[in-house]
This record gives sequence, structure tokens and C-alpha cells, in this order.
Amino acid sequence: MEPMGYFMAALPAIISMVLGGAAVWAARKVAGAVGEMVSELRKFQAEHRLLMETERNDLKSHIVAIYERAKERGYITPMELETANRLFDSYRKLGGNSYIEVIMHDMNNNMEIVGMPIPAAVAAMDAAAKER
Repeated sequence: MEPMGYFMAALPAIISMVLGGAAVWAARKVAGAVGEMVSELRKFQAEHRLLMETERNDLKSHIVAIYERAKERGYITPMELETANRLFDSYRKLGGNSYIEVIMHDMNNNMEIVGMPIPAAVAAMDAAAKER
């Protein structure tokens, strides 16, 4: 057999090896990229959990501060109560616990409310915003 005949006979095996090698190389690249994406996603999730916990703690501290000032004074103003209720809504949506629920219950049901009520226009705007 002449040299070109040997080459032509071996060509399918050569092509198979080259394509197989290319497929393995591509699979390794894809696996590496996927692994890197999974790693980045895990880092993002950990950062997100930390940010959510930080936000919950911040909301909690604001609610407790309003509560303590009102308790010390002996009453709560309508604006303080509205602010605390809004903060509590956010706190609850972020997975807050029942500790703040007890405080909110006390503020809403047991504390004397002293001061000018929130204007009706503001209350109407708030109701419309909640509907969105």
C-alpha cells in the first residue's frame, strides 16, 4: 500500500481522536465554567443572607427604639405608631421573629396614642401605595 493509502485508511481514526480530544477539552471548559458559576452563586447567597439579616436587625432596632421612647414617655404618637407599623411590615416580610410581634401588639393595643392623627390625605396615599 502506498503512503497515501495508509493515511486514508488511518484518517477516520485520526479524526475520531481529534474530535474526541476536542470534546473532552470543551467538556472540561464547560465544567470549569459551571463550577465557577456555582461558586459565585453560593458566595452571592451567603452575602444576600447576611444583608437580609443586617436589614432585619436594623428594622428591629428602630422598632425597639420607638417602643422604648414611647414606654418611657407613657404614650405613643400617631406618627410613631404608623412608622413602627411600616417598619414591622418590612421586618415581617424579611422573615422577622415573634419578639417584635409582642412589642407591636403592645404599641397597637395597650399604649395610649397622644397627638394629632395622621392627616387623611396621607392615609389615603399610604393605602394607595399598599395596593400597588
